[in-house]
Amino acid sequence: MLITLPLPGTLAQGATYPPPPILPPPGHPRLFLRPADLPEMKRRTGDPYFAKAWKRTLDQSAVAFDGVLSAGPTNYDGRIHDVAEACALRYLIEGEGVMGKKALTIIRTALPVVTYPDKQDITREKCAPILTAGIVYDWCFPLLNDEDKALVI
Repeated sequence: MLITLPLPGTLAQGATYPPPPILPPPGHPRLFLRPADLPEMKRRTGDPYFAKAWKRTLDQSAVAFDGVLSAGPTNYDGRIHDVAEACALRYLIEGEGVMGKKALTIIRTALPVVTYPDKQDITREKCAPILTAGIVYDWCFPLLNDEDKALVI
């Protein structure tokens, strides 16, 4: 079945686009994992085979970074995603509200002001904060306010 959507600007004023034929699953989390995955993720935090990855998560979440970026024409900092994602994962798995709030603070602070170097292949650097914002949005959803949702969406 082929679904044809109208081009932007072709709908009558006040009209809305039809919903897409495939919708995301209800509830959160839904990005990279689902609620049914959480018990196994929690169990794995004590698994020796998972220990190295979990230690990295704990170490990254402990980095002192609040999303404040340096002044200048380019200020991209990889800690935007490293620290925010680690904090969001700890919030999701451990329920650590402080970690979820730290992840949100990084996104609130960095996302509106991050700038990138002028170079040929900048795709990864530009996409990483966008993906991280989506992860924090999904994994820390209960902590979001309307302003946070508007910032990410």
